[in-house]
Amino acid sequence: MKPDDGTDENNAVYIYLAGEDGPLALKSAVPNKVWQYGMAGQAPSVTALPNGSLVITTHNDSVGRDRWEQKLTIAYRNFDFVVGGYTYSSYDTLNLDNTSHCDLNVLTGKGKSNDKPVSAKGELVLLNDGNDDRGQHACGI
Repeated sequence: MKPDDGTDENNAVYIYLAGEDGPLALKSAVPNKVWQYGMAGQAPSVTALPNGSLVITTHNDSVGRDRWEQKLTIAYRNFDFVVGGYTYSSYDTLNLDNTSHCDLNVLTGKGKSNDKPVSAKGELVLLNDGNDDRGQHACGI
């Protein structure tokens, strides 16, 4: 991910895989996938999980009263990257009772929103095709 300067290749996710003979090869380039404004407390990150999945985290921890964090769990299935999970949490810095948390397994369609079960159509959503609307809709955001 590169800092935001208003172009499509910024805020994009680039995933490279090792080739059979060693060098890395670009496997996926997804423009406009992450939210990034460029201020402190808003830098996106990518974390590798022990099972080989990736977690792309975007958040706003510094501006305004509404703070939030979104995580997309990315898995490698059928020779492509898919959105396996959607997690979203938020809180209001002036009303600490106004919080929300949702965790959805996109592949199965099962999850929890504010400790209550939620369900959606389980599906294989390619990272290139995915948008946050699926998770947000299932979570009631």
